[in-house]
Amino acid sequence: MSAPAPAPLDILRARLAPLNTSTSTNGHTNGHTSSPGGSAMSPSPRSGLTDPTLALPTPPPETALPAKDATVYLPTPLHPDAVKYAGERFGRVIMPGEMELGQAMALADGIGEWHGMSPQSARLVFPWLHDEAGLGSDLDLGLDSCFLPPATCRVSLVTLNRQNTLPKPTLDLAPKLVGIGVVGVGTDSIDLGECKQRRICVMNCPGSNAPSVAELTLALTLALLRRVPELDARIRRGEKCLAIDHLGRTLFGKEVGVVGMGSTARKAAELFHHAFGCTIHVFSPTSPSTRWTSHDPLGALPHTRHDTLASMIPLLDVLSLHCPLTPSTRGLIGEAELGSMKPGSVLVNMSRGAVVDEMALAQALREKTSVMGAASDVFEVEPVRREMAQGLFELENFIGTPHIGGSTVEAQIDVAVQAIDQLADLFDGYPVRNRVC
Repeated sequence: MSAPAPAPLDILRARLAPLNTSTSTNGHTNGHTSSPGGSAMSPSPRSGLTDPTLALPTPPPETALPAKDATVYLPTPLHPDAVKYAGERFGRVIMPGEMELGQAMALADGIGEWHGMSPQSARLVFPWLHDEAGLGSDLDLGLDSCFLPPATCRVSLVTLNRQNTLPKPTLDLAPKLVGIGVVGVGTDSIDLGECKQRRICVMNCPGSNAPSVAELTLALTLALLRRVPELDARIRRGEKCLAIDHLGRTLFGKEVGVVGMGSTARKAAELFHHAFGCTIHVFSPTSPSTRWTSHDPLGALPHTRHDTLASMIPLLDVLSLHCPLTPSTRGLIGEAELGSMKPGSVLVNMSRGAVVDEMALAQALREKTSVMGAASDVFEVEPVRREMAQGLFELENFIGTPHIGGSTVEAQIDVAVQAIDQLADLFDGYPVRNRVC
């Protein structure tokens, strides 16, 4: 009889085992008995974190609130295994209570500051929408309905959905706020300037979901080139579909353009190049010149870098977007760019909805004189609804998904664990990884 399959949490512990050795600065050893074999799960490593600009001041030992004593609130559902992990890292994990956002943020007024002072507790906010993984799709956690912890909580981790923002008026509700964690990468919903002025630490989790996002990028590209949704719809309508009348295009050896050079862009480019022999073109004016070269710690990835988008687009069979939303990327792909795309080419948007002019895209897809098809996992208005997408969902040559790029079980566990570890580091006074401001 074969041995029973390991439980998901045991797999998670095994994956994190190399990361788990440290002792807190206040004398507490952060060990957590976890596996059947008695191995300990401890905080993440601090090796290599030598940049003083990344570190928060360490709290005095007599007043520090170590992670193992912290109470953490999780109003938005994490993956169940991530919730279990949070229970092992923190003293107490509390699920939704009966307090609204304004009331709870106001409670932070009387809480001691962290910044090297004598904190009695801290309150952290994690903007994140987990219902993209299907684990809380029935929830609508608007700012006026987000449940927050009871007043007895010493420390709170608050997860807000992607439709929520953290502008100055919201930050005003919690003048003692010391940290904001983004379970993901994007920080466009947070007033970073205000956070910097208030000395609020903003953390994100880059790279954790990159393989999953790249995987969906490839899936959408293949579905467009082979016209999968279109042909599926025709068959369902009872139409006769002869193969010779519905030829697709192959991906092998094609010219692929990538906008952006972050974690998801690299993973996608690796798949295109190594699995399909595609030639990679890149437009990313803000990325270092050493990125994806032999001087890159991640290694070289063959590519041609372009100084302008206009010089790259006409060469491409596939245009794949992986850039953040900034003033310079808003509306980056508009009527002119779509019109210059090679006939028969496809566009895949995995960045942010506002990077593409949705109205111009719908018109280009109707005309079919340049871009043959397009797919988007992101929209200017989210959660996406058919009637708010400029008619894109009326078109057979368009594929839309509801921002699920990183929504795999594996990715959601990884990103939640990373966020939990970074929160614990902040509590324990360790240098903060992935600090945005």
